[in-house]
This record gives sequence, structure tokens and C-alpha cells, in this order.
Amino acid sequence: MSQDNNVLRALAQFSVRCEKEALDGFNDIHDMLGFATKGETFGAVIERFKLPQVVADRTKELEQQLTYSTAEVERLTARNLELEHELATAVQDLELQKTDADRFADSTRQTSEELQNKIAMLQQELQQARQTSNLPTGSVVIAFTAENLAVLDYVCNRESRRRNTAWSRSHVINHFINSRFIKGELNGDLRSVSDTDIEKIRKTLAGQQTTDNGQQTADRELDL
Repeated sequence: MSQDNNVLRALAQFSVRCEKEALDGFNDIHDMLGFATKGETFGAVIERFKLPQVVADRTKELEQQLTYSTAEVERLTARNLELEHELATAVQDLELQKTDADRFADSTRQTSEELQNKIAMLQQELQQARQTSNLPTGSVVIAFTAENLAVLDYVCNRESRRRNTAWSRSHVINHFINSRFIKGELNGDLRSVSDTDIEKIRKTLAGQQTTDNGQQTADRELDL
């Protein structure tokens, strides 16, 4: 048994008959290699003889490893492309969601502003309605037909010119009630409106859309 690089190897006796030329060649190889024993030279010759096959086997093994590694690289590259695509899609979806959220926020904000403006208008209208309904003491709301209201305004203008002082609707109505129902006078000093002026008033009303301060609905309920 001999020890080489801390590895124990079994030794065997080997002898062979050969031509002297072959033996001389072996001795030349032994001298060139410089081994201590011819057994070591013989082992080296055997290893070098097997070297091409060893190289071929190792080459095949490396080629297989290269093929596997190439396939693995291709697989990982393809997977990396898939992940990049998934990431890009996720980013795009996130941006779309953000855009939708921004649009929804803008729409909600606009709707909120519109509602606030509408509420403000309704509150203003409500305040105006309350102010209108808060009539002074002694005042009442009276419904007129469009024609009667026009005639009343005509009398107001006529009496204002005749008396050289402003006469409102209240003046005319109160004067008529006081003269007709309290004093018992038929007309007091308020003359009737001529048929010609009545016809003019009716033509004027027929040629325009009149408003009576919201009393049109009540006018239809008057039974004169």
C-alpha cells in the first residue's frame, strides 16, 4: 500500500511480455515524465489514454448543463417579461382607478356645489316668501281677476290725475267701501269706467300675458 495525497490506493503486481521496441518506448516515456517508479508512469499513460473519453464525457455533461441553463435563462426571461407586463397592467389599472376616483370626486364636488347653490336659492326664496307673507297690520291678500285688477289700476291712475295726488289700489277700494257701504252712497264720487275704456283694457289684456302677483290660481276660484 502507498499513500499519495493522503489517499490510500491498492497496489497490484503487473507484468507483461512485449517487444523490446515497446519496452524502450515505455522507458523513454518514464524518463520524460520523471516519475519515481515505473508503476506511476504506467498509471499516467493509462490516464492519458482515457483522457479523450473523459474529456468527451465531461464535454457532454457541460453541454447538457449549458442546454439546461440556457432553457432556464429563457424561462426566467419569459417570466420576467410576464411580470413586467403584469406590473405595467397593474400600474395602468391603478392610474385608471385614480382617474375614475378624481372624476368621481370632481362630479361629487360639482353636484355638491349645485345642491348648495340650490339650497341657497331656496332659502332666499323662503326668506322672501316669509317677508311677503309678513304683511303689515291691517293688510290682507285679495284675489283679483286680471280684468278687474286692470280696471282697478285704471281707476287709480284716473283718480290720481283728477285729485292731483297719488291714489293706490288701497285708496280706491277703501274709498269705495266707505262711500258705498258705510255712507250708503251709490258710487260716492268714483265714476264708472266707460265702455270704450273697458274695451281698450280688454284688448290690452288679450295682447299680453298678464301676471297678478301669483293670484291667477285664485282668480279661477272667484265666482263673480
